Amino acid sequence: MNYQSKIRTFERTRINYGRFMESTIWKLTGNRELFGEAYQHTMLMLWRHIEKFENQQSGGYLYRIILSSVSKAWRDTLGKEKHNIETPEHICSSEPEPSEQIIEKEALNNLRRMITKLPEQQGKAITMRYLESKSYSTLAEELHCSESAARAHVSHAITRLRGILDNNKEELSYE
Repeated sequence: MNYQSKIRTFERTRINYGRFMESTIWKLTGNRELFGEAYQHTMLMLWRHIEKFENQQSGGYLYRIILSSVSKAWRDTLGKEKHNIETPEHICSSEPEPSEQIIEKEALNNLRRMITKLPEQQGKAITMRYLESKSYSTLAEELHCSESAARAHVSHAITRLRGILDNNKEELSYE
């Protein structure tokens, strides 16, 4: 596509879809700063991919460009805010509150009780994988099975634990 036809296609697309672009970007951003950033990125991506707009049935592709541009604007803005936020020191503390420690300990005890209800291989597999943070290859060695079998043991254990949790929701309430 030569430069002149790129310009004509760009202008035609901008005229045909201008209101659609603006209203969609505004609805997804809701403020001027994000709107401006997303609109600029949309126009840039429209120019970069203008050959896809030669036929006049390209609204879906333009919508994908708009969504990507809005996502990028949000990510960029949140990234800037993230680096400018000062967090109070007590929030950054790695030491949990005493009440959180009690709840965590109680949850761990409940989990251990539920694991004892599992078949032996599944109980060992889930304990080694999540409580001892062992890899699947280590699980396979210690359980004397293949790695895929170790994965299956963990998967089945998780499924059974979910079932046990669903049956015992009232008992495990912490409130």
